[in-house]
Amino acid sequence: MELFKDEEKAIEELSYELGITQDIRKSRIDEDYKEECIKNILSKFSILPYENITKHINENRLISPADILYGFKNWGTGATCFPLVYLLKRVLDFCCIESEILLADRTYAPKSHTIILANLGQKSFILDIGFLIFTPINISEGSTLVNLPQGKLLFSVEGRDIEVNTVFENGHRKFRYRATIEKISDIDFISAWEKTYFFEMMNNIVVSKLIGDKIIYIRNNFVHFIKNGVSKNIRMEKENILEMIGKMGINKNIFSNIWDLLLNQAP
Repeated sequence: MELFKDEEKAIEELSYELGITQDIRKSRIDEDYKEECIKNILSKFSILPYENITKHINENRLISPADILYGFKNWGTGATCFPLVYLLKRVLDFCCIESEILLADRTYAPKSHTIILANLGQKSFILDIGFLIFTPINISEGSTLVNLPQGKLLFSVEGRDIEVNTVFENGHRKFRYRATIEKISDIDFISAWEKTYFFEMMNNIVVSKLIGDKIIYIRNNFVHFIKNGVSKNIRMEKENILEMIGKMGINKNIFSNIWDLLLNQAP
């Protein structure tokens, strides 16, 4: 899958910026290194925030690897789920790692999320950077329960269906998404990507990033600090939000401009 003109140069430069160039080179020649390569790449991808700021900067057009590169170098931005997953897929292609993009259904819309299934011999891994999971989830033996900053996530596998739920201490489960292992066309992927731009949440400012052992999630005036499945939510004014944005490595002026555009609140 190659969706953008001359994207390889941007991917190579961004790989250098993320510090994964050597991983890519080694993976190409060493089959035994591929699993370690995936772990390293996901870890390095965590520096890219999930955010919809660049969606508005780019006026709703599909964000290419070149756009992500430019935004990261100049503003410390990343992208939303679909462009980040597409970028990861192309990096895995460079690594000669067999992988495929899957579309996933969430509660608010079908095919509103996207993940990657990576295959290494007899092993299969779910890669879900859009949900800020920066470790490969091994589903080779079927269902698996993992402890993450988001909480305990159960990846249930039945045939070609994958369902992900948060599991709480009292046994209650909260549905996250469901995906089917099936090949999707470029057209289907682009169509699903374009539809995400019309979701209600895109009219809000959304930024999230894994920092240390917790996730910082910003939605408009609210900042959520998420650790071990527990979220501490604080309402903040714009000036305090800007301080948090600076700590996340994102350009405050760019964020402020989108804030005023969407929320019509002057500093």
